[in-house]
Amino acid sequence: MIDVIRSGDMGQGDHGWLQSKSVFSFGDYYKSDRVRFGPLRVFNDDVIQPNEGFGLHPHREMEIVTIMIEGTARHGDSTGDVHRIHAGEIQRISSGTGIEHFNYNDSATDPLRLLQIWFHPNQIGLSPSWEQRKFEQSDMRNLLTPVVSGAKRDRMLHISQDTTLYMSVLGASQSLSFPQNTERLTFFYVIKGEVLLNGDTSLNKGDAAQITHMDQLTMDAVQEAHFLIIDLPPYP
Repeated sequence: MIDVIRSGDMGQGDHGWLQSKSVFSFGDYYKSDRVRFGPLRVFNDDVIQPNEGFGLHPHREMEIVTIMIEGTARHGDSTGDVHRIHAGEIQRISSGTGIEHFNYNDSATDPLRLLQIWFHPNQIGLSPSWEQRKFEQSDMRNLLTPVVSGAKRDRMLHISQDTTLYMSVLGASQSLSFPQNTERLTFFYVIKGEVLLNGDTSLNKGDAAQITHMDQLTMDAVQEAHFLIIDLPPYP
């Protein structure tokens, strides 16, 4: 089954300095049937205005993935580390027993766009840690490229959860297929462009889908599309 969540049906937040869309219940937005999808708890598409951002704030027992779509963020944490996250880079934070961090737009003139994705971990009590890596769009072209995974593999960020996040840039009129385990969950999100799922379900920029009980997912790019897929274990 493909359960489509249109961009306009998500939680919409406009705080002046921040424009945010939340797939799942977050902050002031609450929808009882959309609290999480397996261990996937938060999926926000954020636009942060110049010189603005999230001040120092705490996290515990959460795996946090930040995908930088446009712009550059200045990030720091309670360990004293300060660094930048550029467009095309992905950061993973395991908050574990507790960490504080901040995230600001590093530009004085241009907004940035990023995805914030939070997972419940499959281990608790871990020491806080983070890692970051750049992934070239050329390596994703017409491919499903794994970028974050619970499996420890070269060139992937490691997460403490039985999940794998794939990204792709699919050229217009190109197709891909994703074999699925019918007992697992699949989350799909369009970063840019338009994609047709299984020949009859159209998703545009900012649309998402929760996919269950299927053994195959096909993707056809109506126009060049940048999207991600998250393979997830079922609800505990």
